[in-house]
Amino acid sequence: MALPARIRLIHWHPLEAEARASALAAAGFRVDAAPVRGGPDLRRIRLVPPDALAIDLTRMPSYGREIAVALRRSTATRGVPLVFLEGDPAKVARIRALLPDAVFTTWAKAPTALRRAIASPPARPVTPTSVFAAYVGVPLARKLGIRPGWLVRLVSPPPGFARALAP
Repeated sequence: MALPARIRLIHWHPLEAEARASALAAAGFRVDAAPVRGGPDLRRIRLVPPDALAIDLTRMPSYGREIAVALRRSTATRGVPLVFLEGDPAKVARIRALLPDAVFTTWAKAPTALRRAIASPPARPVTPTSVFAAYVGVPLARKLGIRPGWLVRLVSPPPGFARALAP
């Protein structure tokens, strides 16, 4: 008898993550839903890659996208199927454009989508050329999280910076 598939759940709300992990476990998966807080957690994922990554996009979708891109750029996790769940349609569309070979589905269809993704991982996984690939064409203020109406000051600008801004 084969062992259950190992799923790494990426979610940003601990209580919701626990409930989602329980639902996936009830569907026959072994689920790790520990929070991903940075480099050490990503290294652990790379050391022992799961059978698939389930990334919830209902909260902080850009974080989920960044984790997916970082893991796709690593040779150890490049072939791990990515399954994105739910999310704002406009934000999901941008992620789909960046990682078109990933699976996009709802939580109701997650067990079936995960089984299919594991059974047929991408033959040639799309690997973004840069972790910043998602930001191509995005204005600098938005990249930096600066909102309209905010006052921004540059402390100790480089020599000639004011001249560079002049029309």
